[in-house]
Amino acid sequence: MDPFEILSYAVSDAAVDAAAVEGELARLEQLAVVSAEETFGVREFISEWKLQGIPFAIVSNNSTKAIRKYINAHNLTDSISLIAGRTPECADRLKPDPHLIEEALNEMNCNPQEAVFIGDSISDMIAGWRAGVVRVAFANKTGKDATLGPLSDLVIERFGN
Repeated sequence: MDPFEILSYAVSDAAVDAAAVEGELARLEQLAVVSAEETFGVREFISEWKLQGIPFAIVSNNSTKAIRKYINAHNLTDSISLIAGRTPECADRLKPDPHLIEEALNEMNCNPQEAVFIGDSISDMIAGWRAGVVRVAFANKTGKDATLGPLSDLVIERFGN
C-alpha cells in the first residue's frame, strides 16, 4: 500500500495516532536517503537555475527532514532556496492539495504566474493546477507522458541530454 494513503487514513481517523504514523514515515524516508539515486541531469539543471539567479525550491510530500538529509548528502544545499516538505503540522495538506506549493510561493514572495512546478505524478499536476502555476510533467517512466501530459503544460522525459 502507498505510504501516503496510510498517512492520509491516519490523519482522517481520530482513533489513530497520526503523529506517530507521520514520524515513522519520516524515519523510514530518512533511511531511504542512503540508497536514493540522483536523477540524471538534475544537478546541472538546478545549477543552471542558480547561475541565472532564479530561486529553486523543492516541494514534496516527503518529510522535510528526509529532503534536507538528501540535499546535504548530495551537496545541493547551496543550490536550493527553499524546502516545502511534509511536517507533522501539514500531514493532512499534502499534494494534490496545493498547500505546499502555495507555502513555497509565499515564502519566496512569488506570484503563481511567475512560477514553474515540475512534478512526476498525477497529484503533482493537480496541486500545480490548483495553485495556478505552470506545470511541467517529468515523465521519467514509460507511459507517464500519456498519463501526465493532459494535466500539464509541458512534458519532459529527462533533464539534460
